[in-house]
Amino acid sequence: MAGEGPITLPPDSLEQDPDERVREWAETIDKIDYLTLFGLSSILEPTDDEVREAWRAFALSFHPDRHRDAEDDVRLAATRVFQRGAEAYRVLQDPVLRKRYLQLVEEGKLRMSHDDVAQSLRPSDRVQDLVRSAGARPFAVKADELLARGDHKQARLQLQLAAMREPSNTHLADRLRALDELLAASRRP
Repeated sequence: MAGEGPITLPPDSLEQDPDERVREWAETIDKIDYLTLFGLSSILEPTDDEVREAWRAFALSFHPDRHRDAEDDVRLAATRVFQRGAEAYRVLQDPVLRKRYLQLVEEGKLRMSHDDVAQSLRPSDRVQDLVRSAGARPFAVKADELLARGDHKQARLQLQLAAMREPSNTHLADRLRALDELLAASRRP
């Protein structure tokens, strides 16, 4: 389908019979991007809240449990559509993956492959690329500045402050551990 852009679903598809809607989406699922899937195609860079709200609306319509009493083809179609939605949510809810995905969409890709996801999630050299929250970002930016200047001791402090705001961020914890090792090695005779 190279050369064909992403398709859009008719706006009245929200008002049609739910089973028919599921069938229609299942037929077009391989031709639409994640933003279209969630009804976010008019938004150039959706926010976390917009993605979450779109996911909720999507899940309410396509969750397989909602179609458990439907015909077999509808149940299978709902499962397929919902799985693609879960894939889309996995990508769009993560700021790093979302940024990379938006670049891929500009290149004409509709989905992120497993390789694209893995490559995008590799730990970055920049601390600011490892944080997810606005609260940790200023400390991460400052840590990057200090690391660039070679001030590892002050960078460690900023990294610690960022990690305190994101205690479950393993990438930050790993980076802090590596910096501790570097500082310990520099103190040895």
